[in-house]
Amino acid sequence: MGYRLNVKYYNSFWLKKTIYVGSLPNPTANQPDQNRGGYGSNFPGLPWNPTDFPNFPSGAGDSQNSNYDEVENWFIEESRYQGGFNNVSTDYGAKAYLKEDNNSQEYRPNALIYSGVYNSRTGLNDTNVFSVGEAITRSVDPHQGSVQKLYAEDTNLIVFQEDKVNRALIDKDTLYTSEGGTQTLPQGVVIGQLTPYKGEFGISKNPESFAVYGFRKYFADKDRGSIMRLSYDGMTEISEYGMSNFFRDQLKNISEIQQPVDFVKTSNGQFSTPSGVFPDPKWVQTLGILNSDVPTGSALIVAGIEYPIYVTAVEGSYIYLTSHYNDNANNPITSGTVLTFRTYIKDKIQGAWDIYDRNYIVSLQQESQSDYHTLSFDESVLGWPTFYSYRPGEMFSLKNTFFSTNSGEIYQHYFEGSSNNRNTFYGVTSKSSITFVFNPAPNINKNFLTVGYEGSNGWQAESFISDLQGLQEVPDNYVNPNTTIPSYVNYNDSSVIVNSYYEGAYDDQGNEYPAALTEPIRRAGFHLKEGKYVANLKSNSSTRAGEVVFGPDSYGGYPTSGIKGYVATVKLSTDASTNPGGQKQIFAAFTNQVTSSN
Repeated sequence: MGYRLNVKYYNSFWLKKTIYVGSLPNPTANQPDQNRGGYGSNFPGLPWNPTDFPNFPSGAGDSQNSNYDEVENWFIEESRYQGGFNNVSTDYGAKAYLKEDNNSQEYRPNALIYSGVYNSRTGLNDTNVFSVGEAITRSVDPHQGSVQKLYAEDTNLIVFQEDKVNRALIDKDTLYTSEGGTQTLPQGVVIGQLTPYKGEFGISKNPESFAVYGFRKYFADKDRGSIMRLSYDGMTEISEYGMSNFFRDQLKNISEIQQPVDFVKTSNGQFSTPSGVFPDPKWVQTLGILNSDVPTGSALIVAGIEYPIYVTAVEGSYIYLTSHYNDNANNPITSGTVLTFRTYIKDKIQGAWDIYDRNYIVSLQQESQSDYHTLSFDESVLGWPTFYSYRPGEMFSLKNTFFSTNSGEIYQHYFEGSSNNRNTFYGVTSKSSITFVFNPAPNINKNFLTVGYEGSNGWQAESFISDLQGLQEVPDNYVNPNTTIPSYVNYNDSSVIVNSYYEGAYDDQGNEYPAALTEPIRRAGFHLKEGKYVANLKSNSSTRAGEVVFGPDSYGGYPTSGIKGYVATVKLSTDASTNPGGQKQIFAAFTNQVTSSN
């Protein structure tokens, strides 16, 4: 009668480990595999011993194993369930694509295309299928620039072009809930008709500025000098909330040109395999350990030649590369070889939603000049209340926590785990400051006499400046009696710095804070009176022609008091010695002024 035999190997591949690199030990009769190159062999077909490829099973290549077949051979069963038993060859199977005889690339920056669906329940994955028999493309107006950003929201697909924002209905039932069966869909059901939003605004070429919270989308239109918000009420130019001039001037400086940046390091030699024939495919070592500035993706340059070898990671003195460097004959890497790692950067407008503080954060970064401005928009006040001192790489929110990156590391903001860390970003602590504008009776010229604030100790008046009064002719005898060419000066008044309550303390013996002081203690800065910090203003401005003065001082100048002008701006900042990094509050600022005698 018939007998059914279960085959151990259905259709298998036979891998032979036979190549040896390096010096062989003397063969012996007890170790015949050494005569065949089995002892210490490498994976065949590659010029080095790769570390990322699968290793042979335990025991393969073991010289102590007496069974040669086990030492030298590795069998792998075919993955296809339709393979034949002991076939002499294996074909490629059915092709999953159509190959055109005349291949031609099409670059359509204003077009969309969609593939087949992926169904996680059934495992159906047609994301690599683009049916030529169906209308699977949609195009937007090419005059509005290329498509820069796509965002799916409910049943809408929002398409951001350089100069326009569009929306289209999408069939998410088709995209997400297909059960894998054959479906005949009407034309255009996946991506419907594209409809533009009202307003001539787009995202320029800065998709990195995009951020979303709820139904509000924020982005930057560099070409129009605007920061935008897209919501149910359409598009709103939020940069108009008191910051139109600022963004107009700053956004025009953001460049779209890719600029090369080189990071020069000195090699400590390149590590290679024990034989010394082939260089290590993974890394080079430098003489120093300060390599954190080398970005991933940088290209390797040796002796002025740029190679298709790129940085994958940096760790201490080791710089990991995508592949080995194989030009040793012409430009060997030895100790002292200058290595250049080149990357390309462009200015960017980095945007993110701060889930902790409920603000839209935007950072305008000029890479070529290392200039940046990071500030926030607050929906609760419809304004831009804060400039920040940090320059982020990336920003994102996760589970009610706001993060940013810098030099390849992730930082958590608003971290309360350590004390005295306010306004400390990426290990650097900066001063905090608040700027006030005093503008009472704007049509009357005033003399501002004092400055004060309500809040905690540790604030100083870093500056107190009046408005510019326009170009005024200076009399010839005031500047230079011998010239006949009139001179013009744009006058304004400014005060000397007003020290904080502690830093302005001194005594009659000539001691100044932080030295030990003896009563009575005097104050050259803010005084504490009735819970408020107040100080007189001393002008730091030069005397003008026609101004009433009371005689020169010992330095040849004219001491004056008060700040004259229609409007004054005061900048209060934290000092360097009063509880550095600790909490400091300020609730209000004020000044006393009188009508100018002029």
